[in-house]
Amino acid sequence: MHSRVLDPLFLLKDSNMNVFPSKFRFLFERDGIQYECKYSPDEWNNNVLNWNRSSDSAGIMIKYSTSFTFIKEDADYLRDCFNTDGVFAKVRFVVEEYDYETFSFKPYYSGDIDFYSYENSKNKVSIVTSDISYKASIDANLDTTYEIDIPNASDFVRYDGLRLKNSIKLTTDISLGEDPSVYYLYPSIFVIGDESFIPTFQTQNIVEQNKLELNNDLWFCKALKSVQTNVSIQYEIAVKIKSIVPKDPTVSIVMYIGSSIKSATRTVLASHKFTSGGETHNFNGSYNWDNLNITKGDRMFFLIEGDVTFWTEYIKTNIDNPVYISLDYNDRSDVKKDIFGLRPLDLLSSLVSKATDGQYNKIKSDLLTMGEVSKMLITSGNLIRGIQGAKIKTSLKDFFQAFKSMFGAAYTFRNIDGVETLEIENINYFYDRNTMITEVGDINDYSMKVKDNDIYNKLKIGYEDQTYDEVNGKKEFNTTLEFSINSKHNGKELNLVSPYRADMYGIEFTIIDYEQQETTDSDNDNDVFIIHTGSQISGFINGYSLNRNYKILNIDNFAGDTAFNVYLSPKRCLLRQIEYIKSLFMFSGSILKFASSPKDYNVTSTGNIIEHSDINLAGYNYLFKPINHEFETIVPRNISELIEEGYRGYIAFINEGQILKGFIESISENPGRNKSQKWKLIEL
Repeated sequence: MHSRVLDPLFLLKDSNMNVFPSKFRFLFERDGIQYECKYSPDEWNNNVLNWNRSSDSAGIMIKYSTSFTFIKEDADYLRDCFNTDGVFAKVRFVVEEYDYETFSFKPYYSGDIDFYSYENSKNKVSIVTSDISYKASIDANLDTTYEIDIPNASDFVRYDGLRLKNSIKLTTDISLGEDPSVYYLYPSIFVIGDESFIPTFQTQNIVEQNKLELNNDLWFCKALKSVQTNVSIQYEIAVKIKSIVPKDPTVSIVMYIGSSIKSATRTVLASHKFTSGGETHNFNGSYNWDNLNITKGDRMFFLIEGDVTFWTEYIKTNIDNPVYISLDYNDRSDVKKDIFGLRPLDLLSSLVSKATDGQYNKIKSDLLTMGEVSKMLITSGNLIRGIQGAKIKTSLKDFFQAFKSMFGAAYTFRNIDGVETLEIENINYFYDRNTMITEVGDINDYSMKVKDNDIYNKLKIGYEDQTYDEVNGKKEFNTTLEFSINSKHNGKELNLVSPYRADMYGIEFTIIDYEQQETTDSDNDNDVFIIHTGSQISGFINGYSLNRNYKILNIDNFAGDTAFNVYLSPKRCLLRQIEYIKSLFMFSGSILKFASSPKDYNVTSTGNIIEHSDINLAGYNYLFKPINHEFETIVPRNISELIEEGYRGYIAFINEGQILKGFIESISENPGRNKSQKWKLIEL
C-alpha cells in the first residue's frame, strides 16, 4: 500500500482548507458585530503607518491616521453605514496578522473610521482611519471653554488670609487766629489715605478745638485690636506770641497714646519757651515710633499745649507743608472662608467627559494623583467669592498649558489593556533612557542635522502679571519671569506661562473686594486659580488647610508665615522641568540669565530657591540633544508591538560600527510589503 503525498497546490485549491492563509485579514466592527472584508484595501501594500512625536503635547509619541479605499461588497458595507447614520456612523476598522507560531490571527492595527472623510464614487469608497479616536475627540474640542459644575461634596480649602501691609495717612491743618487762652489745642485732623484692608483701627475726623481741659472724645485713631505698628509724624507749625502773661510760657507739640487721655502715655515731640512778646517759633521736624505695641482700646491724640494762659497772634501750619501722621502695620483679618474647587484629576476628567460627550473617561496619571500636585485645588474667582452656583470655566488647552508650565506635564494617548487611555505625566517620564525599543543595524543614507527650529534662547515662565494697585501687590512673586541666554544664534522664545493663576494676593484681594462690594462683578470672576492645600481639617472629610510648609525667607516680606502657594513659584516651576529646558537651550549657551519681571520683588524661599537668580545649565542633565539622525532601514516586522511595549524608550542603531541612540521623532513601516523606511531620531 502506497502512501499518498499531498500536493500543496492541491491544498491551496481546496476551499475548505487554508494551510497558507493570507498574512493579514481585514474586518469592520459595528455595534460589536464583525464583518470580514472580502478584499484587502487598495492601499494596504503601499500604505505606511507612522509614529510621530508631537510638539503640541510636549514631545509625546503618537500614531497618526491613515487612509484606505474599499471596493465591491466592502464598499457597499460602508455605503450602508453612511446611508444609515451619516457622518455619525461608528465603525472600527480592524487589521489582524497571522501568527505562524500559534496558527491564529492576532491584532495588528485598529482605528475608528472618520466618516467626515467619506468619499463615494462608482467603484470604490475611500475613508480615513484614526487609531486613537480618543485623541481625535479631544483635539476637536481642545480650545472649547466648558463650564464645570462643583459637586456639593467637593473638596475645599479653609482660607484664613494673609498678613497684609496696612497704612493709614492723616493730615493736620491748623489756622488758629488771635486767642487769649490757649491750653489744649486739638488741631483739625483728616484721613487722606486709607489703605487699611483689615479693620484694626477706627479713625475719626477732628474739627479744630481749643479746650481748657483734656478731652477724652477728641481722639483721631482708636485700636479695635492689639497690634504692632509704626507711627510717624512730620510737622511744621508756626506759633507767634502776642504778649506774655505770665512770664516765659512753654508751648509743646504732644502725642498721647492710651485707653484714655488722662491715663495715656504722653510724648513731647517738640517744645519751646517764649521769653518775649511778638516772638515767633517754627516747630518742625519728625518723630517715629517703630514697632509700637498698641493694645485694643488704645486711643491716639494730637495736641498743642500751653503750660499757662497766653495770648497768641496765630498758630498755623504751612499751606504747602501741613502736618502728616501715618500708621503702618502688618495684620490679617479674622475671617475664615471655605473655598470650594476640584482636584486636578477631577477637573481633567470633567473636561474630558465634556469634550468627548461622555464617550471616553480613562486617564492614567501618577503626576496628578501623587505627591504635591495631588494636593492642588483648582477654583475660580466666583468660587473664591462664594457666589451661589459658581463654576470653573476652562478648556483642555488651558489645562494642559497650565500643568505644563507649573509641573512640566506632557501627555499622550494609547491603548492600555484594550482601552483607549489619556496618559499625563511629567515630561521626563516620556524620555526613558533605560528602555530600548529595538536595535537596527542595516541602515543606509545616514545623515545628521542640528534641529535649528528647536533651539531656544529666551524663556518666559510663571503666570500672567496682575495689577492690584496696592502696595502689597508689589510683593507678589507668582508672576512672569523672563530669562535669556546671550547668543549670536537667533533662537526662539519658549513660552511656559500658565493661564491659571496662583497669585496669593490676587486671591486675598478677590475676597476683600467681595466683602466690600457683594453685588459687584469683578474682572477676576471667571479667572481660574490654583491653591496649594495642606493637611486635612479635623472633623471634615473634604476640608483642608492652606499649605504653608514652603516659606518666604525675605525679611521684608509682608505676609511672613502666612504666605502660601510658594511651591508654585516660577523658579520652582522651572526647576521641575530643568532637564527638558536644558535640552532646548543647550546649544545657545550654559548660563540662563534672569532678564526681568513685572514685579520688583525677588523672593528667596525654602531650599534657598532664589526667583531672580541666573541658572547654570551645566549643573543639570538633559533629556535629549536638539540633533536629528536620519537613515533608511528595513523595519522589524514586530515594530508595532515593540513600540506599544517600550513607547517611552529609545532606538539604537549602528552607523559605521558605532552604536548610536535616539528617541523617536518620526518612524514608519510598510506592513504590506515591508519596504525600507526613512526614520528620524532625536539624539540622546
